Amino acid sequence: MKEIYKIKIEPMTAVHIGSGNTLSPLDYKLANTSSGKRKYVRFSSDSILNRVATDEKLRNEFEMFSLNSDMKSLQSFFHKNMKNEDVSYLCLPTKEFEEKYDENLKKDPLQNACEVLEMYRPSLKSFPGIPGSSIKGAIRTALVDSCVKDVESGFDFYTAKKNRNFENQILSNKDAKTDPFRAIHVGDCNFTTPLTQGVGTLQIINGEAGRLSEKNSTQVQAEVLLGKIVSKESVPQLFSLTIDKDLQKTGNVSKRFFIKDIINECNYFYGENFKQEYEYFYKNSDSEKLELIDKLFMEIKNITEKESENSFIIRLGRWSQFEFVTLYDENHKFGASRTVLNYDGQYLPMGWCKCTKVI
Repeated sequence: MKEIYKIKIEPMTAVHIGSGNTLSPLDYKLANTSSGKRKYVRFSSDSILNRVATDEKLRNEFEMFSLNSDMKSLQSFFHKNMKNEDVSYLCLPTKEFEEKYDENLKKDPLQNACEVLEMYRPSLKSFPGIPGSSIKGAIRTALVDSCVKDVESGFDFYTAKKNRNFENQILSNKDAKTDPFRAIHVGDCNFTTPLTQGVGTLQIINGEAGRLSEKNSTQVQAEVLLGKIVSKESVPQLFSLTIDKDLQKTGNVSKRFFIKDIINECNYFYGENFKQEYEYFYKNSDSEKLELIDKLFMEIKNITEKESENSFIIRLGRWSQFEFVTLYDENHKFGASRTVLNYDGQYLPMGWCKCTKVI
């Protein structure tokens, strides 16, 4: 027997699931719109080159820039010759991204290309998605962490981690066949609302004794999926979560997990970790850039305390912070820095999502 649940997932902050590709201004540009606002336009350079191949004048111009390695002129060439049919998708740029873009347009693309980390999109799709494997990984971390208290006292966390058999020992796994997560399957989900697609600049901040400071480091730009805290267009999407109860009974798996375990343990693990992070970095800070973090704190508090029967929180994707993807042990401490999205003058933590079981 399989228990199949429909789960609504809604990003609360911003999520980046990387495709593995890095984009340069030869792949995108900021374009003006009729409303006066600019949009990030991701276009296909291959589509432009296919058209250039049939136009002798454009072909000669392109070859001249290429042979001379004139990247600045080549960048201008692509931007000038881009047409609507070359557009792959649009994103909303943050104020900080626009400023960096304008600054870098004056420079040689090879020296400072204002590269952007591309968001994962399902094959041949123009909208972003969250793979089921990412969601399952976040759930797994919380469930495995809940089993730590069942481990015998005196368990050597350090040696187990060093030998790369940490989770297996906690779950009493002998091999892949006994892994309890064999019985849990999570499906992919896609986000088709155009105005939830954004692009912005990531910032490393240091925090200690209530003082936050921005760390000067190499700039990182990334496409992101914007959540409800910053986007009025945010719409929850569905994914399926299947628990194979027959496999749990007869498949020799080491432990059995149920939907109530997923809800309870995700809320506890991620809720407690965020509470500690908030206390350590943000609660006593006098920074003026914490408005969105305070909103997130109230959202998480409401979910974990009032909606916890059917809703749970997870944190996934890149920049979810080490402490939220790592099992707890006696040496568990928060690092000295956080990586956040600079969102129009405010700090926005990455990766936070709300999941709700559809009754």
